Amino acid sequence: MTVSLTDDRVRQIHFRAQRLVRQSPETRSSVVRLVKELCGIQAQDARAATLAVRVRSSGLIAADVRDARIQDSTVVRMWGLRGTLHLLAVEDLDWLLPLLGPPFIAGIGDGVRNWAWMRTPVHEVLASSAAYLRPMAL
Repeated sequence: MTVSLTDDRVRQIHFRAQRLVRQSPETRSSVVRLVKELCGIQAQDARAATLAVRVRSSGLIAADVRDARIQDSTVVRMWGLRGTLHLLAVEDLDWLLPLLGPPFIAGIGDGVRNWAWMRTPVHEVLASSAAYLRPMAL
């Protein structure tokens, strides 16, 4: 059976899945619950992650995110999905780390082996990069 969805319906489903629809004030969520429901919140920029929590919740503020990370230790900011920093629920780490860790570590390993310049003294790197550092003539 084929299901046909309009563009508007697809957007509605996407917004609902991302918790970007208006939340009832009675459904006040906790930071950890929100992070778990979304399987993480992108957090390369910690302030943007706090805003991402705020826009997806009713009543949560920056202090709630800080408390979940520092005081309660229910949420951590660490490398997760796509090898980028995310807010992740501590209780999800038991299944997330075995799932995401090996590909991430393998990717880092390949990259580090190819980054010979990391073992080169800084002055040599700068000397060989001088042509790239000069202003380009237009």
